[in-house]
Amino acid sequence: MRKSKTNQGITISELVIFIVIAGIAYLALMRVFIFANELSMKNEVQTTMIQLLLDRLEIVKSKRFDEKLYPSWSTTLGPDTGELAEADFDDCDDYQHYLETNIPGHEGYQRYTRVFYVNPAISINDSIPNVMFMKKIIVRVSHPDYGNLDMSSLIASRSGL
Repeated sequence: MRKSKTNQGITISELVIFIVIAGIAYLALMRVFIFANELSMKNEVQTTMIQLLLDRLEIVKSKRFDEKLYPSWSTTLGPDTGELAEADFDDCDDYQHYLETNIPGHEGYQRYTRVFYVNPAISINDSIPNVMFMKKIIVRVSHPDYGNLDMSSLIASRSGL
């Protein structure tokens, strides 16, 4: 009796070709997953940066326009005498040049705040040396791997309008 040769299985060369093709497909698929993971991480960091910006802007805008309740406004911006910590800040310009390097729950992030007078008749982008009824608040959040993100807002004195 003769044995049939139609059911011999796969050869070693077919197995090697299959492994090579499967490996190439696996590497291509892994590149997609790595890219998606990096993109997701970048979006997460940017969302956190925006939230930190908005939080700071809202806190600064919730403060009084100035230490003085009525014009003439303060000529010196920044924390007043006795205001040593953020908990002591009572007006928006106390945040002038305020830098946070250790934001609880957000290791690696930094937040910097700048406050200055602007004259809308001239420009809302540049600081001016004289006191006006409007201040600009700029907040910058930095991340060591993803750079800086800035956001700004204007605040006006109610009695200066």
